[in-house]
Amino acid sequence: MPVGIWVLLGILGLAASMLTLAQSNAATRPSAGSAAPSGLRILATLARSAGFDLDSTRDPLPRFEPRDVPVVILIETTSVSDWIAELEQSDEEKAFEDHVLTFVREGGTAIVGRLSGNFRKASIDGRQRVKVSSADQEITAETSLVTTQGSIGNWVGPEDVISPVWQTESGAPFLDVVTVGKGRLIVLYDWLPATNRFITEADHAPILMGALKKLAPPDSRLRFLEAAWGNSQEPGILDRLGPGYAAGWGQIIICLLIVAYTLGRGFGLPPVVRPPQRGQRDLVEATAGFYRRANATDVALRAALADARHKILSELKLARGTEWAVWSARIPESLRHIYREVEIASQERIRPQDAIRVAMDLDREVTAFVGKERIASRRKVRSDGTRRSRF
Repeated sequence: MPVGIWVLLGILGLAASMLTLAQSNAATRPSAGSAAPSGLRILATLARSAGFDLDSTRDPLPRFEPRDVPVVILIETTSVSDWIAELEQSDEEKAFEDHVLTFVREGGTAIVGRLSGNFRKASIDGRQRVKVSSADQEITAETSLVTTQGSIGNWVGPEDVISPVWQTESGAPFLDVVTVGKGRLIVLYDWLPATNRFITEADHAPILMGALKKLAPPDSRLRFLEAAWGNSQEPGILDRLGPGYAAGWGQIIICLLIVAYTLGRGFGLPPVVRPPQRGQRDLVEATAGFYRRANATDVALRAALADARHKILSELKLARGTEWAVWSARIPESLRHIYREVEIASQERIRPQDAIRVAMDLDREVTAFVGKERIASRRKVRSDGTRRSRF
């Protein structure tokens, strides 16, 4: 198949996997730092923009300051066995509840609410819209259908005073304020509108932020108690540093993998040494550069003389060791004159431009004496394809 088709199939598979991961948030995890559909990062960002400080802790019994506003989100059970287990409250859960209620009774403020444990089913049910109105019936808005049972269990007792803030057209509670001792509980019966998936829909953001600004004390700090929905494990080092450091660590790992792939070198394997291969042209250029930097014009002229003498003797059919007095009388006067000039110049270092001039004059005279055709005819091709010269 063509490469383009494989690339398109790869992009399609990547998009399908990303969509699957984005929609597979069946388990509810309402963390303030989570960007998942059931997370509360958008709400946390809006709260910071409104001037609130935010904090998230997994400590089952955190220490509260007077300006703290604990945020407790209870995960609603989805099966009969879980519902029975919820009725039989464990010692840890009761201690957590008493710890928060003690802070409220002494004059603190807390936010309590429920969220369905089956976030996928709650997301389907939450697509339905209902009308809600304020306690004085002067303001109306539109929100998602309440998907929880509408109760927060043992957090509100019969002696506590409930003041409705928002309720549906049918009279079902949506947001109440409960007076507990000297303090109060802000009860959001369904936290589905506050999640990342729904907070930007309908009138969820205006209702929630308006209630938060009106009911929460000024300059307060919202503390999300993750132990309320079961996230009581001790955070690791990356969790302590924050989500930005965790994302950076993942990027570093991906970068290392890309570098290793581009270098073609596996981890733990010794590097393969590939020395550069030098050819004949590199050798010639290196030798020429060496002589050029040394201004060794005498060496170059001696080489030119040896080449010219070899061609002349070959043309005269004389032995290589024939004396100058023997063969000089059989060559033209101009060739004999330039040969002697080059011979004298080769005994000392002259300027490079002068050496080039006399060398070119010598080559021109030798070519005129031997003939271009004879020089070309004396070059033969070897059987292996390389060329050789009789000179």
